[in-house]
Amino acid sequence: MNPTVHNNSKWRTALVQIKTLLVLAIALVLNLSSSTAQSVTLVPNPDASVQNGFALSNTAMIEYNGNFYFKYTDIANKRRLAKFDGTTVILIPNPDAGTGYINDPIIYAGNLYFSYTDAANKSRLAKYDGTAITLITNPDAGSGYSSSSNSACVYAGNLYFSYQDVGNKQRLAKYDGTTISINTLNPDANGAVLSGFIVYGGNLCFLYSDNAYVQRLATYNGTTITLPTNPDAGTNSFNFIIYSGNLYYKYVDATNKHRLAKYDGTTITLVTNPDAGNIEGNFIVFGSNLYLRYYDAANKSRLANYDGTNLTLITNPDAGSGHAGSAIVYANNLYFGYQNIANNTLLAKYNGTSITLPITNPDAGSGGFSYPVISGANLYYKYLNIAYNYDIVKFDGTSLSMLAAPTVTDNFAKVQNVQLFTATNQLVLGFKTTSSETRLGVVNLPIVCTIPTVSIASQNNVLCNG
Repeated sequence: MNPTVHNNSKWRTALVQIKTLLVLAIALVLNLSSSTAQSVTLVPNPDASVQNGFALSNTAMIEYNGNFYFKYTDIANKRRLAKFDGTTVILIPNPDAGTGYINDPIIYAGNLYFSYTDAANKSRLAKYDGTAITLITNPDAGSGYSSSSNSACVYAGNLYFSYQDVGNKQRLAKYDGTTISINTLNPDANGAVLSGFIVYGGNLCFLYSDNAYVQRLATYNGTTITLPTNPDAGTNSFNFIIYSGNLYYKYVDATNKHRLAKYDGTTITLVTNPDAGNIEGNFIVFGSNLYLRYYDAANKSRLANYDGTNLTLITNPDAGSGHAGSAIVYANNLYFGYQNIANNTLLAKYNGTSITLPITNPDAGSGGFSYPVISGANLYYKYLNIAYNYDIVKFDGTSLSMLAAPTVTDNFAKVQNVQLFTATNQLVLGFKTTSSETRLGVVNLPIVCTIPTVSIASQNNVLCNG
C-alpha cells in the first residue's frame, strides 16, 4: 500500500469528524439561543409549612457534594437542614428534639458541619456526611458553639470556632475530626474569642475582646493566642481582607474615625483618611488596588481607592448619595450600586479611572444592587421594582432586563437572597410569596458552548460554562 494514500485517507477521516463536530456544535448553540426566556420557578415546599420555609440568611446556604443545602423552618417550627438536588427539596431528619440548624455551614474533611441547638438548648457542632446528621460532644457543660459571622475556619488541618465554656468565657475551640478541645490559653483573664476567622501569614487571625472590652486583632499559631498592640486607644472591627501580602480591616480610632488598618504580621498601622469622613467597608480587590466604600466629609458615599500607600476618593458621577453597597468585578470593570440625585439606585461602572452611569434601569422602580452573581457572560442581582417587589435582573454587559417571576401582592416580597448553584447551573434564591411564607425559587441559566481551536489530537473538546 502506498503510505501517502493511507495518510491522506486518515486526514480525510479526521477532517470529516471535525466538520461533523462543528455542525453539531453550531446546532447546539442555535438551539440554546432559541430557548425560552429565563424566569423564576418556585419549588414546592417539602412539608405543609406556609409560615416560614426557606431561611433568608445566606450564611445558612452552601453547595456540598453536588447538592445545594439551606436552612428550612418546618411545620413544627424546627430548623432543618434541607437538600435541593436541582429539582426537589428534601428535609434531613434532625438528630434529636432540639430546635435545630442555626448557621455557619462549612466543609471540612469531606463532611458538612454547622451549628445546631440541641434538646438541652446547648449549641453544638453538627456533622452531616451526606446521609445523616450527628452531633459532636461538647467538651464541657457550657453553652457551646458561639455562632456569628465567619465563626468557623479550617486551619492547619483542624476546624476552629468560638465556644462559650462552663465559666461563661468565649474560648477558641478546635475540632480534629473526632473530638472538640478548648484552648486554655486566652491571653487575658476575661477576654473573649469573637469571630471573623481568617488564615493569614501561617496564623489564624480573628477578633478578640480583651479585659477592657476593647476589640483587638488576635493571632493564633497553633499553640498560643497573641494580641498585637493596637495603634492607639481605638478598637477593631473584623471585615478582614488580604491584599498585597498584608491583612486589612476596618478600625475605629481614638477620635472615633473609621480608618483602614494594615497588619503586616507584626505591627498594626493606620492608613490616613483622605478627608474628615469615615471608611465603611465593602472591601474588594480590583486590578492592582484595594477598593472600599467611604463616607466623605459631606456625607456622600464614595468609592475609595487604596494603592498600598494612599487612600484616594473617586469622583461621584452626580450629586446623589452615591455608592450604595455591594460591588463586584465583572467583564474587567468594577460594578456597584449607586444612588443618584433622583434617589434611584443604578448600576454604576468603574473602569479604573472614572465612574459612569451608562445603564438604564429596566423600569421606574427604586432599583438596587445586592446579592450579585456572575454566570457565564451575565451578571444577576436583586432589584426593587416599581411595585415595591424584589425581582432578579440580568445584565448582559449592555442592558438590564427583569426575569419573569410569579406574581405576589405584598410589598417587599419576592426575591430575598441569591446564590449560584454550580452543579446544576441554576440561581437559587429565597422567594417570599407573602409576608410570612418563603419558598425556594430557581432560575435555570443558559449554557453557552464555545468551540476551541480544534486539532486532530483534541477534536472532541467542547468548552461549556453557564
